Amino acid sequence: MATVPDGGASRSVQSVAELLGRVSLWTELDDELRDEIAAVVEVEHVPAGGHVFRHGDPGDALYLVMSGRLEVVNPAGTTIGVLGGGAAVGELALLTGQPRTASVRAMRDTELLRLDRLHFEQLLRANAEFAANLISMLGHRLAGTVERRTAPERRGVVAVIGMTPELPVDLIVDDLQRTVERWSSVGRLRAADHASDDDVELGRALDRREQVHDVVLLAASTNSDAAWREFCLRQADRLLLVVDARDRPTDPADDRLLDDRLVGRDIAFVGVRPPTADATAPWLDRLRPEARHWIGQGDDQRSGTARVARRMFGRSIGIVFSGGGARGLAHIGVVSALRDAGIEIDRYGGTSMGAFVAALFATGRTPEAVTDVLRHEVAERRPFADYTVPRHALIRSRRAKRMFRRVFGELQLEELPYDCFGVSADLITGDTLVHRRGPIRHVVGASMSLPGLAPPMPWAGRLMVDGGVVNNLPVDVMADTGEGPVVAVEVMRRWQQEWEYRMDRARRSPRARPRSTPVPLPSLVETLSCSIGLGSRAELDAARDRAWLTVVPELPDLGLLDWGRLDDAIAEGRRAAEVALASQEHQST
Repeated sequence: MATVPDGGASRSVQSVAELLGRVSLWTELDDELRDEIAAVVEVEHVPAGGHVFRHGDPGDALYLVMSGRLEVVNPAGTTIGVLGGGAAVGELALLTGQPRTASVRAMRDTELLRLDRLHFEQLLRANAEFAANLISMLGHRLAGTVERRTAPERRGVVAVIGMTPELPVDLIVDDLQRTVERWSSVGRLRAADHASDDDVELGRALDRREQVHDVVLLAASTNSDAAWREFCLRQADRLLLVVDARDRPTDPADDRLLDDRLVGRDIAFVGVRPPTADATAPWLDRLRPEARHWIGQGDDQRSGTARVARRMFGRSIGIVFSGGGARGLAHIGVVSALRDAGIEIDRYGGTSMGAFVAALFATGRTPEAVTDVLRHEVAERRPFADYTVPRHALIRSRRAKRMFRRVFGELQLEELPYDCFGVSADLITGDTLVHRRGPIRHVVGASMSLPGLAPPMPWAGRLMVDGGVVNNLPVDVMADTGEGPVVAVEVMRRWQQEWEYRMDRARRSPRARPRSTPVPLPSLVETLSCSIGLGSRAELDAARDRAWLTVVPELPDLGLLDWGRLDDAIAEGRRAAEVALASQEHQST
């Protein structure tokens, strides 16, 4: 049987003809004509990342995708299409004689049938049936009734790459697969599954799995064959780099840190407890990962890997806490109610008091443990009551700094088992600062430095103040990661509602007189905090729109410094969360 060489593996003319029979352009052609075309096409193999052609290249050939996947990119660099097996590309340039109007590059190792201009024109002149099919296909495409055969949007290849020796990469992938199978069809491709380690054969095997599975998982450890590891890196839509939490690269020229394909990917640290900052710093500084994860060992490994899977596939629940002083104590009740409802929270973030509560939960504390910390440190010790003669602010913040040191010590955000961020503002530039690394005591202290109440906090060349100045409910920060639904908890209601409540209470007072009811003016702290929120009403509305669930505890009579009413705030947070969950369940049914 005749074969068509491609510089590696080969395809028979018969198999090429059978493929042509599945392509819309030649579906209705008779067998003899398909055999004629199959005899003159060339088989090309384009590795993932390589270009089939570029914008501006001459239109010298038509291509058909045998296996793999192509990405069509316009001159601005935007992907405008993804083509899977059986798709045709490049025919318009052949007909018009104009240069290529877009670039086409391989997302996977891709096999193509290439029909050059000479044979294409010969077919047009000699075979009216071929020409008619081509005209019909183009007409339907221009009319919008037939689209190119595109690869499903939700399908993807995820490669787990071991970066340090003796890591249980296969066990981690097993746990990933068990989790992802709850919502998607999952396939695996292992080098050992195939007698041949030829890239073309592996590419075909990967393509077959992508045809039937939503997700295909690959894995390579430091002991894997170099060719297989390279294949995994080349094919992956998303990479998860797995690192031993004890590994500390000391050489900036460490080969593991120099591959630019690893920059901006996910990284997971594996260890008995979350890694220390000095262990994570070389990896985070050089690779600048899109997301940082922690996978424990023993009993924690499966739950940690499940959390990684939820985040990577957009299934993780994140929660964002607003600022609001003592009202932020209600955040505890919200988390407690969500947990009781079976909702597992994977990510935390917040502003001001919300950043404080978020950091406490991100350490792995339960609602009961967070309550104990805040009861002892805030309600009983009153760290925000060290008033002074105003020069820079109403309080010195010395007590608060000592409290943050007692609670967090030298713990860094990047050492936490759960993803966490805090928001502050630069008083000099007006920049919004989203903190994902650094000492928690500094991050929380900066985020809670309410202008006028607490002095600005100098840190890293900036002068930082309460994040509520720029973003008191940073749902956008969390939602922009695309890791899953976001719960928004807003405890800082507008002064209009607060004022109406107080006016109504004043009117009903036994001392009230019809024409001389005193106006219940806000305290200095309330004036400062409410003034901050005046310019962020549109942002708050936008934040609610982007949230999957919004919880708004009713706390009209709880002042910003009423720390002693911790139990009342927690109870209201729980009640508000239960109401919000019940309302959402009713709407969904």
